[in-house]
Amino acid sequence: YGDGNRAAAMGAIYTYENPGIYTVTLEMENLNGCLDSDSKTRYSYIEVTPSPQAGFKIDPIMLSVADPVVEIIDASIGSLTCNYYFDEQEFNEFSFSHMLDNVVPQPIRQVVMNEFGCIDEAEGQIFISDHMIFVPNAFTPDGDGLNDIFVPVTSGVVKYEMHIMDRWGREVYSNTDVQRGWDGSGIDPQYYSQTGVFQYLIRVTDHLGWNFDYTGFVTIVR
Repeated sequence: YGDGNRAAAMGAIYTYENPGIYTVTLEMENLNGCLDSDSKTRYSYIEVTPSPQAGFKIDPIMLSVADPVVEIIDASIGSLTCNYYFDEQEFNEFSFSHMLDNVVPQPIRQVVMNEFGCIDEAEGQIFISDHMIFVPNAFTPDGDGLNDIFVPVTSGVVKYEMHIMDRWGREVYSNTDVQRGWDGSGIDPQYYSQTGVFQYLIRVTDHLGWNFDYTGFVTIVR
């Protein structure tokens, strides 16, 4: 194989461990006890180009939803180009900072290529450490398209449930969809609750599996 190794076989698969240009020789003997032999040499027949080594660091690995900025630090070797794929985007820089648009745990994939067109890949992981929630204290479900729905705003939440109780403690509304809020409907959804103060219980689970309960009051203004 030109690198000091050989194989005794009619056909063989061989992997070169180091880049370089190799001369390959084929030696043949007949099946009748080596009464005849022949050989063929091809000079500079195999060229093995070097491969890049992908690698990068994420700082920090655990992000807060209050400050979801991640620093990507390139640690690849022998790469000419570098691309990262995360946050539903593609980045073609070696090292950079980025504020997440989609604040959820997610992988980061790096693809590097050298001048010979050889490619290598590496992958890392972003984790989310906490959550945020904003709960309005009043809304006006009058059908004018402004502030008609009581819906909390959350970030870093994977599970959610909301319960609305009237002043007698009766549940008038509940749901488990963080995108869908309360429109002021009453116990009978054909009727709407009147102006007044209602209590809410909101339970959320973050990406680390921690559960949190939030209670308070919201006022309907008609």
